[in-house]
Amino acid sequence: MNWYEERWKWCSEHRIRVLQNPVEFKQALEVVKDKITINKALEVGSARGGSLYILAGICAPKARIVGVDEGLRKNSGGLNAVKDQLIKDGFDTSIIFGNSGDVETSTQVGSALPDGEQFDFLHIDASHIYESVKKDFDTYKTFVRPSGWIMFHDIKFQGVPKLWEEIKLNAAETVIISTGLNVRTCATGIGLWQKP
Repeated sequence: MNWYEERWKWCSEHRIRVLQNPVEFKQALEVVKDKITINKALEVGSARGGSLYILAGICAPKARIVGVDEGLRKNSGGLNAVKDQLIKDGFDTSIIFGNSGDVETSTQVGSALPDGEQFDFLHIDASHIYESVKKDFDTYKTFVRPSGWIMFHDIKFQGVPKLWEEIKLNAAETVIISTGLNVRTCATGIGLWQKP
């Protein structure tokens, strides 16, 4: 069993749903893993925590990992369980409960790292309404270091494709992972965008 299968199994055993297509998510994380070392990761839209837990599998030991979610879901306890497990695994982990579009939430994210430090990797998977995902991108990309990577889930769904078309030419590099379009299996495409 490889690192990805082990982490997916842990989520399944703990009834923590991973809101990603397993094939697309693995391919995207493998691409990122081959391109950078992640010492600091941020996920905006952590939901139940499954994708955050799997993401940690490509992070350096003792990496700083921050998840952001409104915490309004029935199972926000899953996100806390993931945080506890990641801390047990040696990661410096915190969860910020708040709307990603609120200034208070982005201020807390800015305080999650020491002055002058930035994230190596950002996963955006909160609201998929164009205005919301654009605001998340505009706000949280400022916390990502030059040559860091930003991953978008659902680049073929709702308002994300429009944003992707607007930003893809301004990236140092882009990668698209897609197995087709099937909302029921979360196969809605993943876009990787490298900050110039």
